[in-house]
Amino acid sequence: MMYEQRHQRMDMKKRSQDRRRKSSNEEQKLEIVDLSGMSLEALPNPLLNLGTICKFDLSNNNLQIIPESLIARLLNVVVFDVHSNQLKTLPNSIGCLSKLKVLNVSGNLLQSLPRTIENCRSLEELNANFNQLTQLPDTIGFELLNLKKLHVNSNKLVFLPPSTSHLTNLQILDARLNCLRSLPEDLENLINLQVLNISQNFQYLSTLPYSLGLLISLVELDVSYNKIAVLPASIGCLKKLQKLSVEGNPLVSPPLELFEQELHVVKEYLCDKINGSQKNSPKKNSWFGCLSKLKVLNVSGNLLQSLPRTIENCRSLEELNANFNQLTQLPDTIGFELLNLKKLHVNSNKLVFLPSSTSHLTNLQILDARLNCLRSLPEDLENLINLQVLNISQNFQYLSTLPYSLGLLISLVELDVSYNKIAVLPASIGCLKKLQKLSVEGNPLVSPPLELFEQELHVVKEYLCDKINGSQKNSPKKNSWFGKLARCYTFNGANIPYDDREGFAMPKYKTIDGLSSPSYMGMFSPKRLFSPKTYFSR
Repeated sequence: MMYEQRHQRMDMKKRSQDRRRKSSNEEQKLEIVDLSGMSLEALPNPLLNLGTICKFDLSNNNLQIIPESLIARLLNVVVFDVHSNQLKTLPNSIGCLSKLKVLNVSGNLLQSLPRTIENCRSLEELNANFNQLTQLPDTIGFELLNLKKLHVNSNKLVFLPPSTSHLTNLQILDARLNCLRSLPEDLENLINLQVLNISQNFQYLSTLPYSLGLLISLVELDVSYNKIAVLPASIGCLKKLQKLSVEGNPLVSPPLELFEQELHVVKEYLCDKINGSQKNSPKKNSWFGCLSKLKVLNVSGNLLQSLPRTIENCRSLEELNANFNQLTQLPDTIGFELLNLKKLHVNSNKLVFLPSSTSHLTNLQILDARLNCLRSLPEDLENLINLQVLNISQNFQYLSTLPYSLGLLISLVELDVSYNKIAVLPASIGCLKKLQKLSVEGNPLVSPPLELFEQELHVVKEYLCDKINGSQKNSPKKNSWFGKLARCYTFNGANIPYDDREGFAMPKYKTIDGLSSPSYMGMFSPKRLFSPKTYFSR
């Protein structure tokens, strides 16, 4: 019994080894057949055992036709290369090549590809360059889901079928030197596309779809030598893009000179456009406030005359850049809602004032309002307890005064008020303990005198502090009466000679209780305190 069981196990092991050996022999039988460059006008018949061929190279011959029966027997072929022949058609039996991964039919006279090519579902690379193709099979994208490389350059293609956008594994698409009028609209589905070349379609291709900027894996984009005037702003969102070729186009946006700089400059320009509220864009104004998670908004470099009031609903907003527009005002209640705002850039606009609610932006760290037409600043700036940088320079003849509260910005490090019409700086600026940089050039300054700014900043601050403390020379308030009280020590006129008595000296010593009596209370009325000293003569 034990002998029989052992014998059965040995038989099973032998059969398993035989199967593996047989499979290995079959793999070893698969052959590479190279008949390239032999000037063949027809294939020899009978040919080898076609079922054993894994790579079949018939390139650089003079073949005008490939028999249907031959293709149907290439059951194990993985690579089929027939480039540089005289083929006008491919046999329909090519759909039988279920293991085919690479097909090269470039350099022939093909006007179309057989629809049965969709059955080659293992196909990863299709090269059909340098033919006369006018179209690709309509449903090619629905079936060839493993396709990674599609080369169809130097043909006569007028469009790419909409199903192209379903080639989700596609990495390279080369469609240059065709007659393309447009691209499919929903290119965003090509999530693995890294290289896209649609150059040299010349006068035919004049627009690009917005979805071009949604190709999340795109590294290289070539749209050169077409008739494109405007690039989709969405291209600015292509984070992985490293190379962008646009030469030979009548570009207006972005301007061509921008491409003389680095790519990131172009991308920033386009990002600014996509984030911006374009002029006369009702759609943008209608839903803009729904961006509840928006933290950074850059709308600079547009033609905006105002910001939508709904921007106040973007309560997560931390940075707003609206430089280089035509803004005449900001939303009135912007400061009541955008409480997380840290950076506000509104330079190079036409702002006449900043809304009073600006002073409620308690988290604001940077405020840049230079190059506007500001007449004044909000009065209660002291609420901006985190403001570190304030630039209100180059408002020129419009800005002539600054509020006292400017000196109550406890976190201020940098203040630029240059090139305005300011004659007097608020003395409170001397209290700005953290202030490290103060720019005042280009102003008709009287106080502090301009020559003081030739010294270090602490000298200017001390000058302003002295003004607050009232120790400045020729201080009218001080000369009027305060110093005269200081000379008397007490209200005891007996200690002071009559000849030297000035101001508020009493004829004789009186106790505090006595001074509070009705007969003396009138001595300290405002009328007497601010009267000439002769009023107190004997």
